[in-house]
Parts: sequence; structure tokens; C-alpha cells
Amino acid sequence: HLSILRPLGNPRYYCAPIKSAIDRLKRENISPSDLASHVRERTKMLTREKKTLSLGEYSKRARSLLKLKELTLMYRSYEEALRAEHLYDYGDMVMELIKALETHPDLLLILREEYQYILADEHQDANQSQNRILELLAGDDADPNLFIVGDERQAIYQFQGASLENFLYFSRRFPSARVIELTDNYRST
Repeated sequence: HLSILRPLGNPRYYCAPIKSAIDRLKRENISPSDLASHVRERTKMLTREKKTLSLGEYSKRARSLLKLKELTLMYRSYEEALRAEHLYDYGDMVMELIKALETHPDLLLILREEYQYILADEHQDANQSQNRILELLAGDDADPNLFIVGDERQAIYQFQGASLENFLYFSRRFPSARVIELTDNYRST
């Protein structure tokens, strides 16, 4: 695919943005097949809405969808190239752990038994994949032994997939969780 996209003078012009997009997808726990499903759904939706949209709006959405289709192809190709070389990146390690925990209940039970108390520090910097791991380890218990430490005002690592929404998600997921607010600064005066 890159052979078609190569601009003159800089054959690797698109590599960094494509890799960055793939990294973002992995941080959000979106696999190539998940992305392909999303593209199919958006294609169906665009087809249904075609008659109700202006030509400009339809063209804009169609271009966006085309980019997503191309990204899906690139993401699949990237994963195939990694597998062919027996390699994986950090995002793959996290996603493989999620897949293992979701598909191997015995492993999940062993880890839940071994790690009955979980502390997640600097949680404002967590991404959706990391939240999913915590959720799996915490189990279906409405009041798990899960201690989250974070400062919503410091959710600054958005480029790594962190967002205030990921942080606040736990308050909704575990409504009985007790929130302890520290209003005094104990590090410096």
C-alpha cells in the first residue's frame, strides 16, 4: 500500500502518521477486525443517509470513510508484517493480555486469586486498554478490591491515549466506589 502512497522526495512521509494512528487504535483496544467492523457499519450508515445529506456533507463523510478503509488495510498489513517476523510492539503486549484474560477463564481466575488487591497509581494517564485490564482483574464484583489513585486535573498525556473520560469511567463503572479528595498539597508549601 505504501508503494502507491509514496510522495516524491520523501518515500516515508506517511509512515509516522500511520504508525501513530495504529498505536492510538491499540491504546483504545481496537483490533484490525474491530476497525473493519466499524468501517462496515459506517459504510451502511452512509448508504442509508445518502439521500438526506447534502453533496458536500456526503463527500466529506465518504472521504473520511475512505481514509478509515485505507487505515484498516494498513493496520492489517502492519500486524501481518509483525507476525511474519515474529515481532510485536508494546500495544500488542497489552492487547494480547486482554485477549488472554477474555478467552482463558482459568488464567483470569488464577490472576484474580493471586492479585486480590489492585492499586492503579497515576490513573489519570491510563488509556482504554489499561482500563480494560483493570476491569477484567477486578471482576464482576460491584465493590472490588481496587484502589485508583489519580488527579483529574493532571490528565495531560492525551497523546498516549489518556483522557479524563477514561479516568471518570471508573466512577460510573463502580458507583459504590468511595472518592477521597485531597485538597491540601503535601508535597510542597
